Amino acid sequence: MGEHHERKYEFDAAVTCYKEASDNFSLEKHHSTSSSKCLLKAAELSSMMFDEPARLKEAIKIFDETGREYLRNNLMRFSAKNLFIKATMIYFLLEDDVGAEKALNVYSGEDSSMNNSTEYRFIKRVIQAMRDGDKGKFELECSELNKRMTLDKWWLKVLAKIKTLIKGNDNVIEEYNPL
Repeated sequence: MGEHHERKYEFDAAVTCYKEASDNFSLEKHHSTSSSKCLLKAAELSSMMFDEPARLKEAIKIFDETGREYLRNNLMRFSAKNLFIKATMIYFLLEDDVGAEKALNVYSGEDSSMNNSTEYRFIKRVIQAMRDGDKGKFELECSELNKRMTLDKWWLKVLAKIKTLIKGNDNVIEEYNPL
């Protein structure tokens, strides 16, 4: 049902369906993989609802909690980094570079595999580009990231939205008064 709503771009309904499916799978004896998969799908769709801060915060929470669960599981441990990166990226959608920086520091302290990752370095540079209001620097960093990893649909949409949120000095018109 969630896939049906997703195809129709009815994200609210799709998120609800995926969460319900996650809850149903969690009732089964061997539930964790299917339940987590549905919950992560709900988080991804929630993170696409750019104009709904509550949905974005909900996505951060799901990525955060699932990432922490993965850290406790030796088989899933290596997938935690990707969830932590997504949670951090969503802070940019909330225009919260301070929150992104704090999250990145916390996650890198919990998961040492993040410290030397391409994504970690990318986020550090994006934080600076946002603070500088430098869309050009952001675009350059996105281009470099694209050379190092394949950017899926989620990444492309999130990066495109972040670019629109960078408030640069390029829109400032100074009045010239020779007197």
